[in-house]
Amino acid sequence: MPPRLRPCALHLSNHLVVQELLLHAALSRQHFTPGDRQEYLKLARHIAQLPDACAPFGAQRPSRRVFAQTPWRNVAARHVVYERMDQQRGRDLCFRGRRKVPVYYDDAVDHQRSLEHLLGPHGFRVALIGKMRCGCPVSTRAMFLLTITARNSCHDATANDEEQRERILFERALKGLANSGYIRCVAKKNMWVCGAVLARCVCLARTPRDCGPEPSSRRGETEQELMLLWSSPQSFQVRRLFFTGPKSFLTHLMLLAHARQYELTHDGLYQRSSGKLMRVELRSEKDIFTVLQLPYVDPLYRYAYCLLHNLL
Repeated sequence: MPPRLRPCALHLSNHLVVQELLLHAALSRQHFTPGDRQEYLKLARHIAQLPDACAPFGAQRPSRRVFAQTPWRNVAARHVVYERMDQQRGRDLCFRGRRKVPVYYDDAVDHQRSLEHLLGPHGFRVALIGKMRCGCPVSTRAMFLLTITARNSCHDATANDEEQRERILFERALKGLANSGYIRCVAKKNMWVCGAVLARCVCLARTPRDCGPEPSSRRGETEQELMLLWSSPQSFQVRRLFFTGPKSFLTHLMLLAHARQYELTHDGLYQRSSGKLMRVELRSEKDIFTVLQLPYVDPLYRYAYCLLHNLL
């Protein structure tokens, strides 16, 4: 007889909160005492047994002066749940404020030109990525990869390491776009990709318009969703390739690189020499194909390439 499946929580909306608390307790061994971890586990168990959603707890947050014999008395544990609910509530209200329309391929190209016009003079580079770069006619959002040119990636006096400098540069780019009025409702969140944390943000931008008055059929303010991701200059070309896809095409390139004593990863292209890995400098995406001794395949034809070589 198969074992009985136990749900993570009685109420469906509480599943994610319970999982986050359990994960937080498991990953906090080096930063919290055993007593604090037990508070996270008690809170997760408490929420899992609730018959209703835990959202009402946000409206009735217990005061610090009131002593309650519940797991909610732990400040750190309450912070995890409250921060999650506040972020979700704020993001929903922000992104539902105006009418959001799909992004067409021509709109994505116009957005790329606008971003290059706003960020280019400050030393930033912008590239369209995702399925729309492969010719997808319409999508719910357009994805762009941002980086700083090598000649402008000077040391920032306020940054202590490379990761912090890149985070500051990304923040400056987003702040500049927001101050110009081009984007609004920036929802920042890191993304785990191929063993590395990548900074990203989701924002709304006005639908590109042609010259002249707006057609009557498009009266009213409409916005489109954009996703902006950040990459270091040395990883820009490889990440542009990886975020374009398709996955079967990337797997094909990675296997060819391995056969030619190279390693193609999300971080860069490396050559194996005497048991060590040496980074290969790439000036464009075409350099990856040149190193692997392959003809360059345009993103519009990569799906056809996979069909021709039985990769799908």
